[in-house]
Amino acid sequence: MKTWGTFYQGANLTVAALVAAHIGWLAIHGGSLELRVIAAALAVTIVASAHDVGLLAQRIDQEGIYLLPYCGMLLFGSFLFAVQRRYVHAINEYDHLSSSLAQRLNERELELQANHVRLLELERAQTLAAERHRLMHDMHDAWDPLDDFACHARTGKCRQCRAPRLCCWIASMTLRAVIDSAGTPGR
Repeated sequence: MKTWGTFYQGANLTVAALVAAHIGWLAIHGGSLELRVIAAALAVTIVASAHDVGLLAQRIDQEGIYLLPYCGMLLFGSFLFAVQRRYVHAINEYDHLSSSLAQRLNERELELQANHVRLLELERAQTLAAERHRLMHDMHDAWDPLDDFACHARTGKCRQCRAPRLCCWIASMTLRAVIDSAGTPGR
């Protein structure tokens, strides 16, 4: 019965050694630091397991100690190392992405502010154009009475005004100045 138990443990050790060898090969050929640390811990665990199987098979002095229980802490430490490294990497990546998004947000805000300024300028230009058009329309509508006044003044029907042409010229120049100033920025 003791022979079958030793044989069974030896078979388990062989399978574990093959798995550890495969993990070690992956770690050596392009694995991360975390995988290399875990592979090294597995290698130490396989050696300790071989020692313990030798103790069970009475091939090693019975006064020795079993090493496999201590290897559990080694494996646990290697897994904690891997988790801690990945956690730190994830936090650093999150910080990098957050700063990148903040930078992109600032750029977008500046772009939106520039668009807003352009929109306000376009709106102001449209308002000025509409006001200019209204003044032109008002000038056209107001020009008819002035034209009638000028005709009456030329024919002599208007005796109150001494200089009818001067009045017409002043009125037309005043209206044109108002219209021109409405379209000129800064006035």
